[in-house]
This record gives sequence, C-alpha cells and structure tokens, in this order.
Amino acid sequence: MIYNLFPTPVGHYKIERDLTRAELKFINKQEKKQNEGNKTSVDHYVLKNTKLLKLNTFLEESLKDYVDHTLSPVEGNDIYITQSWINYTEEGEYHHKHAHPNSIVSGVFYIDTDPKRDRINFFNEGYKIIQLETKEWNAYNSRSWWYETDIGDLYLFPSSLPHSVFKVPEGKTRISLSFNTFVKGAIGSDDRLTELKL
Repeated sequence: MIYNLFPTPVGHYKIERDLTRAELKFINKQEKKQNEGNKTSVDHYVLKNTKLLKLNTFLEESLKDYVDHTLSPVEGNDIYITQSWINYTEEGEYHHKHAHPNSIVSGVFYIDTDPKRDRINFFNEGYKIIQLETKEWNAYNSRSWWYETDIGDLYLFPSSLPHSVFKVPEGKTRISLSFNTFVKGAIGSDDRLTELKL
C-alpha cells in the first residue's frame, strides 16, 4: 500500500448556473492594465462590487469547504478573500509562472475558456536529490501537472503552489477571476509563545 503523506490539495468546484448579463457586463467593461504575458483589471478588489455579490457567495462557500477539508482551522480562524482581480488573456498571450505571496489559499474562477484547449498548469519545484528517467508520469514523479478548465470551474490551491497558463490559441480570449485569502482571529498559542492576533 502507498500512503499519500503531506499531499498538495487542489480543490475543483463548479458553479451551478450561468453568469448573469449584469455580471458579464461588469467583467467585460473593466479597465485593464498590462501584466507579464497578459492583462489584468485595474480594480484589484472586484469581488467587493455589489454586481458580483452572488458570485462572491459561491466563491466564499467553496473556499470554506476547501479550508474545512484541508486546513481544518479551529473556531475563530476564518479564511477570507482579500484581493480579487480579473485576468484577460488574448490570442497568443499567456499567464507567466507565479505563486501568490501574502496569501494562504488562492483561487481561479473561469469565466470564458475553451475546455478542449485551455488548462491550468501547476509545478512541483521541490529539490530532487535524484532524478530518474521516467517511463510513466504520475502525481508522485511529475514536475508539473495540468487540469482542463471549463466555464464555471473554480480551482483552489495553496498560494505557494506555482502555476501558469500556456499561450492562448487563436481566435479566443480567456477570462478568469483570481483571488487571494488570509486569516482572521488569533492564531497560534499564548502558552507556546506562538500567538498572533490578526
């Protein structure tokens, strides 16, 4: 038997509705600025807008489920969404490999994507003492892994996990909403001299 010791949890959730016309209008009308390889919204707190209130509820509920099943924090340590922004990746553009500092869990929600060609790529950058030639890739020996993305998909993962998007194919603009999170409350322990009040 092989045990999964200290695995990296990647959560996959699906919204059970189409985005409304008002939500899509808000998303498509955002002022954009250049990022490395693509563009992002100038507004870095889009989920605070009342036009995305219902979407924000779905994201928060999914985040709570993910956190409860992975981190399982004590009562009073609530993980909440901090910054949120929209990514616009046009034909020939890409989203560079990166991670999210000053965040615990990060999320990407897919608004417009081609499920046959679009994917999110994750990378295992831990040091390898020995690197053997591989006959078959799996979750233990891979240096990278990808998941297909469809409209309405949400992926949640540790913010330290590097990820990217390869070049978008011709004739398509890929739109996603990303967010970061942090914790509220007192973490650690007064007795163990690790207490931090947030």
